[in-house]
This record gives sequence, C-alpha cells and structure tokens, in this order.
Amino acid sequence: MPAPIFLRLAQLPAYVGLSRSSIYARIKARQFPAPIPLGGAHIVAFATAEVDAWAAEQIRSARDTAALETRAEKSATASARRRDALAKQKAVAA
Repeated sequence: MPAPIFLRLAQLPAYVGLSRSSIYARIKARQFPAPIPLGGAHIVAFATAEVDAWAAEQIRSARDTAALETRAEKSATASARRRDALAKQKAVAA
C-alpha cells in the first residue's frame, strides 16, 4: 500500500510525536509545514512529503548539534589538560 499523500490533523500527532498545540505553535512560528486547504469549510491536511522533510531536518539538526557539542567538550578538555600541564611546569620550575 503506498504512503498517503496527505495527513489529516488527527493523524499528525502520532506521526510526528508532537501534541496538536505544539504543532499549531510551530506552524505559527513557521517552524512546521503549514496545512493545505482541501476545499470545503475548514478542511485541511498536511503534505506527507513536507512533514517527512521537516522530520529529516529535525534529525539532521539534532545530529549536527550533538556533534558540535561533542567537539566543544573535547576541545575544552584538551584546553584544560594543556593549562594543567603548564601549571605543573611552572610549579616545577619555581
């Protein structure tokens, strides 16, 4: 069975793991794909491809942030080791 082209709001929380209020807040902040009017009174849906692209970007962003944090932690540890080594050298020389 092919993937659906559209997701209705009732399906979206289970699909992306966010509450309806979180989805609406992110739509308002332009941090989530906007719904697409399907005609009729208040009939909207979300394009599955757009929601999937949003989810992929969330994953990339989280991975990039984690990698940057890991590099920063390693750099801070290395800086602390160099500082300690210099302090020991100064103590020995004095």
